[in-house]
Amino acid sequence: MERLGPYLLVRRLAVGGMAEIYLAEPSDEPGAASVVIKTILPELRDRPDIVEMFSDEIRINGLLHHDNIVALEDYGDSRGVPFIVFEYIEGITFAHLLAEGKGEQLPLPLICWIVAETCAGLGHAHRRDVTQSSQRLGIVHRDISPQNLLFSTTGQVKIADFGVAKADMRLTKTSPGQFKGKYAYTSPEQCEEEMAIDFRSDIFSIGAVLYEAVTGHLVYGSVNPMKIVDAVREERYTPPDRWVADLPDDLALIINRSLRWNPAERYQDALEMQRDLMGLVPRAYPGPAELSTRVQRYLARRSAELRALQPAPTADADSVATTRVAPRRPPKD
Repeated sequence: MERLGPYLLVRRLAVGGMAEIYLAEPSDEPGAASVVIKTILPELRDRPDIVEMFSDEIRINGLLHHDNIVALEDYGDSRGVPFIVFEYIEGITFAHLLAEGKGEQLPLPLICWIVAETCAGLGHAHRRDVTQSSQRLGIVHRDISPQNLLFSTTGQVKIADFGVAKADMRLTKTSPGQFKGKYAYTSPEQCEEEMAIDFRSDIFSIGAVLYEAVTGHLVYGSVNPMKIVDAVREERYTPPDRWVADLPDDLALIINRSLRWNPAERYQDALEMQRDLMGLVPRAYPGPAELSTRVQRYLARRSAELRALQPAPTADADSVATTRVAPRRPPKD
């Protein structure tokens, strides 16, 4: 196995954008837990702007310490190769679980609990301040999506990838017109150059994730960037109770409030959205246990499928998870 600093690279998990991701093991600690290592792609390591972005990611992740955020464990440079070490989450993403549905919808209490856990992590990031002055750092994830919400085999919910996060203390700044995130979950202000972006952009994005999980439809109805920009400019989306005839009124209110086009009309605190969502979850609801069961069932099924497919590993399209969750109900007339 290739060595990177004090780590052995077991296998590459993903590549794209400016980085590649590896599953790794500490080389000097036999039996230690696996970790995930992120490095800059070889062809980009000489670009100062990319190196600065990588440094910003280390700075931001180093300030975040919460059970619902993937933890930074180490960072360094080995022979000119900068790297970041994150905790390894054995499990799947929300995108996998939504795709797994295919007609079997997730229970609404579980959806509310998952999104509430995400809001708890976002609230921590948004409220993170400079200890000496209590001035908030202005951290905005900017890429909240089902692909960046990880579920562990023990039923934990973790926000991943603050790599494109905005913060007041970043060394690199996003140029006007430069888009960060995934269009299907982007806030209106991310599509409009003249609008400032703050933590309320993340609240819209998590509202878009909640909308999709509940209705089985994307909030903008498309992944086409031009159609999404048109929808933003026309301030239109299909209300969730158009898709779900028996949607609880309180849940519809939460979804609609998080998806207001005007940031001032949305939730002004992710923790307030968390409280409202938990108000819809039955007392003593076994969220972690139910999520754990679903994650392990998914992994067992996928493992069986992969064994049946051998020796054709290229048939595994798990890394893209493009299948959409099936709608709950047809639209009302």
